[in-house]
Amino acid sequence: MDAKSLSLLSCLIVGAVLFVQWRVIFSWSTIGVFCTTNLIIVISGSLLLPFVIPMELLRLSNYNWSLITDEDLKWTIILNVGGAGLVLLFYQLSHYIRTGGTFIRRAPNMLMSIPSTSLGFAPGRLLLFIGATSIFLGVFYLFNFSIIVHGILDGLLEGNNERVIAGRYGVMENYAFILIVYNVVPFLAVALWLFYRVKRNNILRFCAIIFNIFTTISLILLFQKRPLLLFLICLCIASSWTSKIKVKSTSILGCLKVASRDQFSCPGFGPRSHSTPQYLGQLMGFSAYVW
Repeated sequence: MDAKSLSLLSCLIVGAVLFVQWRVIFSWSTIGVFCTTNLIIVISGSLLLPFVIPMELLRLSNYNWSLITDEDLKWTIILNVGGAGLVLLFYQLSHYIRTGGTFIRRAPNMLMSIPSTSLGFAPGRLLLFIGATSIFLGVFYLFNFSIIVHGILDGLLEGNNERVIAGRYGVMENYAFILIVYNVVPFLAVALWLFYRVKRNNILRFCAIIFNIFTTISLILLFQKRPLLLFLICLCIASSWTSKIKVKSTSILGCLKVASRDQFSCPGFGPRSHSTPQYLGQLMGFSAYVW
């Protein structure tokens, strides 16, 4: 089976999974954010590669397309599509084991949840991992300084594709570096940004901005666009989620203050025991204003 046939078969499989699990995949949840971003950025690009590359041979003749074989394209599809599928499968299996025999059909909507400052991780451990990761990357960049400088100056700035590829291969020879920059560093950066957005501390703000800049530079030094795009999408989603929590918290707090003063019920908290019909007009007007 060639890469084009495998791509078409994978499209059918992805379509079937989307038909069955679309409420989970396209949801404001952890698994939903992961699946949606991977579907748009990674999976769709991998499935289009076997059809796009033959069309670009003449238009982008400066590239050495002979380096990319049909076997490479097939493995790209298998790893990207199969990897995302395995994540979704193990997510369902973990839910099946935890609930005693029930698969999840609709993922929880984080944007509609009750406002909470619990993010599911310990701030001390987060800062400890950030410090250890920063030290590791600092040492790695120090020992590979010449490769990075040549990749930037001779590759990116002068438009030398061979130098860019050489820089990419140079920094990606270390497998531990690949795992940390692709997975650990973006996660820590988004987690720190969430922590700042919830706590609203000036010191946290400074640390979050500095570490996100450091993460962005690290992803740029991979000489690839996809990891940086995924990281920026995750940051936007995190900012959107925390903004929703802040707005909802403010609305509920204002509603409770007015409800306690004027003795009428507050939407989402049930009626007061001594409320009377004369406050119905106030309740409707205020709920329309707040919600």
